[in-house]
Amino acid sequence: MDKKTKTFGLFFLLFILLLQSCSVEREQFQASVDANKQSQTGSSSLTPVKMDVGANIGFSIIAGLGNAITDQDDENTPGKTPSDDMKSFQFSGGLEFIQKRSKEDPSTLTFNYIEIPLYALYKYDLSKGNIFGGLGPYFAYGIGGNIKTTYMGQTTKFGIFDKNSGFKRFDAGIGLTAGYTMTNSFSLGLGYDLGLANINSGNFGDKSKNRCISFDIAYPINEIIKKTKNK
Repeated sequence: MDKKTKTFGLFFLLFILLLQSCSVEREQFQASVDANKQSQTGSSSLTPVKMDVGANIGFSIIAGLGNAITDQDDENTPGKTPSDDMKSFQFSGGLEFIQKRSKEDPSTLTFNYIEIPLYALYKYDLSKGNIFGGLGPYFAYGIGGNIKTTYMGQTTKFGIFDKNSGFKRFDAGIGLTAGYTMTNSFSLGLGYDLGLANINSGNFGDKSKNRCISFDIAYPINEIIKKTKNK
């Protein structure tokens, strides 16, 4: 097991331990459409990398640090007013399968990752739901994908993380998210991943970093369970 694999495993363990210390407010399934474009520099980068669309599916947990404050606690807290509940800070983490794709003619590059996004969120309550925004790090580990090249009618394909392909499995960067959550219903959001890790393992000083925009939709797990039981 290499050093970066161990690093990803460590962050996954810390993610689990952190959730145990939090008061979980919402667990949800989520999916998104992701538009990814790589930023490339180096002597062998002959053509600009174009944007391509991939997919994302997983689950996320939104939690507050410590124990949740009850209505009874609110009444007994000096200086606290009902309006204070309208805005709050939260923590969000998840585990996702995410596909990041980009094009560099005549090739299409498909990266399949297991990704852990961690966000510090600011939430503002509205009459029917809330708006939120946040940022934090993400950590990803490549589990598959391919480089598909079509030239003069002939198509070749090989693994994106093969030793000869020049791409590293570990990726990390900063994630931003913002959106709207409907009460006991869907969440809609926009996200942006700014890759900071160089995933190009070539020998020519090349650097490749992911740039990914996503449109997210999520739904509470407990609501899915309720509807399944009522059928």
